[in-house]
Amino acid sequence: DAGGHTIHHGTFRNPENGETVDEIMIAVYKAPNSYTGEDGAEIFTHGSPAIINTVMGSLINAGFRQAGPGEFTQRAFLKGKIDLTRAEAVNELIRARSDRARTLAFNRLSDA
Repeated sequence: DAGGHTIHHGTFRNPENGETVDEIMIAVYKAPNSYTGEDGAEIFTHGSPAIINTVMGSLINAGFRQAGPGEFTQRAFLKGKIDLTRAEAVNELIRARSDRARTLAFNRLSDA
């Protein structure tokens, strides 16, 4: 069991054939001190489409799914980790289509 707020280095192996796909880092977040208030983890790869497709395919086959845009902020709001003003500012930042919109959203987030 990995401790919260820790980063771990390792390799990702394709569960179908055991082949090493990439060296990875995994950040582990433990409730209640995570952004969402829930346990979570992030996997960092070298980022090529071939690596990402293999890792994501393996995780999806194991029952995981991709988070939607703003899902972590929604979860944080629902768990009382952030207020509505901050959640709305994050939503504006995610949906910004121009540098001006991004700047305004970020400034609102910083003031929240």
